[in-house]
Amino acid sequence: MRLFPALGALLLVASCTSTAAGHVSVKPAGVTTAAARASTSTTSASRVTVPATAASTTLPPPTTVTATTAPAPIPSPFQWKKCGQRIECATLAVPLDYANPGNGEVINLNVKRRTAGASSLGPLLVNPGGPGVPGTVMVDQAQDYFGKRLLDRFDLIAWDPRGTGDSDGMKCLDDVDSFLALDPTPDDQAERDAITAADQAFADGCKRNNGRVIPFIGTESSARDIDQIRLALGVGKITFLGFSYGSELGATYATLFPTNLRTMVIDGAADPTATPEDSNLQQIVGFENAFNQFLDQCAQNKKCAYYHDGDPGTAFEALMVQLDKSPLTVSSKRAKVNQGVAINAVVEVLYAEGRWSALTTALASAEKGDGAPLLALYDSYTRRNSSDEAHLFDAFITIGCLDNPGPKGAAAVEAVIAKATAVAPRLGKYLTSPSNVCAAIAPHPQQFPITGKGAGKILVVGTTGDPATPYDGTVTMAKTLENGVLLTVEANQHTGYTASQCATDTVDDVLINLKFPAPDTVC
Repeated sequence: MRLFPALGALLLVASCTSTAAGHVSVKPAGVTTAAARASTSTTSASRVTVPATAASTTLPPPTTVTATTAPAPIPSPFQWKKCGQRIECATLAVPLDYANPGNGEVINLNVKRRTAGASSLGPLLVNPGGPGVPGTVMVDQAQDYFGKRLLDRFDLIAWDPRGTGDSDGMKCLDDVDSFLALDPTPDDQAERDAITAADQAFADGCKRNNGRVIPFIGTESSARDIDQIRLALGVGKITFLGFSYGSELGATYATLFPTNLRTMVIDGAADPTATPEDSNLQQIVGFENAFNQFLDQCAQNKKCAYYHDGDPGTAFEALMVQLDKSPLTVSSKRAKVNQGVAINAVVEVLYAEGRWSALTTALASAEKGDGAPLLALYDSYTRRNSSDEAHLFDAFITIGCLDNPGPKGAAAVEAVIAKATAVAPRLGKYLTSPSNVCAAIAPHPQQFPITGKGAGKILVVGTTGDPATPYDGTVTMAKTLENGVLLTVEANQHTGYTASQCATDTVDDVLINLKFPAPDTVC
C-alpha cells in the first residue's frame, strides 16, 4: 500500500502498493525533466501533516527472501553494440533468484550506455524512478534529463530493471482502463465486486504472462543487479544517481554493497523507516498539500479558469459528486470519465506546478460536460500513448506489492481508508479503495532495512513541495543513512534536480568533483 513512486517514493492503494482509488494510482514517479521544469514559487496554503500517532520510527522486521550467503556468479563483460549516436546496447544475464544464484535461471537485463569520450570519469548509473519505469529512457533521452556538464564527464549507464521494459517486463493487462478507471468510492456491492474482479483479473494476467519472474522482481534483487552491472563493466566502484523510487533502489545498493560506491546522489526519497501504511499516508498528505496549494492559487486569481468566485474547492467537491452520479462519455471505445479517471488526472498534474493551469482548464471543461481534457491528462498519467511504457503500471503495481505488505482483511482496509480521509479530507477518500490486489499477486512481501553503513557520504535531495515523495520523508532518509547529507530545494515539483540552477550545479558538483554542500544547504 505504498505510492512510489512515486519514484518514490512509492504509490498507493489501500491494500498494498502504489495504486489507489478504485484503482487510482499515484503514478510511478521519476525525475522531472528540464522540459517539464516547474515554477519554483512557494505559494502558501493550508498544510496538513500525518499525526504523530500515525507515524512509525522503526521499520517492521524484514521478511527478505532473497538474502543469500552464496556469491552470485561473476558475469561476462558487456558486449556492446552501437544502437544510436553515442549510444551502445547490450544484454546482461543476471541470476533470477539470488538465494540460489547458481541454478542457471536468469533474467536478461536490457542495458544501454552513452559514452562521454576521453574526459570520462567512468560509469554513472542512473535510475528514473517508478518502480516500473524502463531505465533506458534516460540514455535515449539523456539531454532531456541531464546537462552537458554531466554528460561530458560520465559514461551514462541505464538499464530496464528486472520486470520492466525489455528486462522480462511485466504484462498483466491489455488495457489499463479496466483497472484504473473504476469507481474509487463504491456505493454498493456491485461496485465493490467490480474492484475485486479487477484485482483478480490483474493478478491472473500477471501470473499467466510473468509467473516465473514475479517472486524475484523486488527492490533488493534489483539492487543486487546493480552490482552485476558493475562487475560486467569491469570497474571497482560506480557513481549512482537515482530519482524517486531510484532513491530506494540506490539506498538499498548502498546498504548491500557500501564499499563499491564512488559516490551517490538520491533525489526525492521516501521515508525508509515508515511502515507501509504510514508511508502511504505520508504520500496521500503530500498530494493533499499540493492540491490545496493548487486551489489557493486559483482562488487568488480571478483569471483562473476554475475560479468560482474564489472557492474552487467547493466546486471540485461538487464536480466529483456529479462524476460519481453521471460519468462523462468521451468515446464509446474508452472508459467514462468518472471519479477514478478524474483523480488520476489530478494526480498527474500535481507532480509539477508548471502544469497546474492544464488542470484548471480540464476541470472547467468537465463542469460543462466535456470530459476530454480530463481523459487526456489521465492518458498522460497512464502512459497510454507511450509504446516504451505501455505496461509501466503492470510492473509498478507488482514490484510495489513485492516490497510492501498491505492491510489484511476488509476491516483493516476500511481502517486505512478512514485514516486517509482523516489526514487528507479532500483527496484521501479518492486515493484509497477496498482493493486487495497485492494479496492476489504477492502474499509474501520482501522488505529490506536501509542503513547505508560504510558507504560514505550520500547526497539526499528533498523538494519542499514534492507531492509524491514528501519533503519530511526525504529528511528522514538523510538521517537514516549513516552519512546522509541533505540538500533542500524550494520548489513545487517532484524531485529537485531540475528545479533550479543551484540544485543542478550542487548535484553535478557532488557527482563530478566529490564536492558536497554544507549540511542543510538550501537551494
